Amino acid sequence: MSLLKIAGRHSVRFMSTKPATPLQVALKYGDDEEEARYRKQKNPIIPDVSELPKRWNKLDALKQDDIIAYLEDRMRGDWKELTQPERKAIWYVYYGPWGARGKEQADPGSIYGSFAGFVGVMLLGVVGYQALRKKESEN
Repeated sequence: MSLLKIAGRHSVRFMSTKPATPLQVALKYGDDEEEARYRKQKNPIIPDVSELPKRWNKLDALKQDDIIAYLEDRMRGDWKELTQPERKAIWYVYYGPWGARGKEQADPGSIYGSFAGFVGVMLLGVVGYQALRKKESEN
């Protein structure tokens, strides 16, 4: 690695000796140290992801968002560095049975029952209106 002084300041920036790929240049990813520093700054607190499926529904929305953000940051790096609990947590967050895929969904048949009840009330109203109109026209 080489050191580079920036415009006479006392700050020093480390630069990698290996050339950057065009993708790294486009996404502004330099060396591994910058990426690790970014991950540490982005999520300085590492949330507990062990046994996440058992605890997920009990967590509040902010903690769930923190865990999702942490896992997204971890997925930006090398996937070989992920621990087994992190891999399980990633699978659960992105493919597991929670949210829209949860088992606690409303029964689809209840929608049809509600619609049938609405149609029944409307028909009863129309029949009642016609009966009142007929009664008023006889008088």
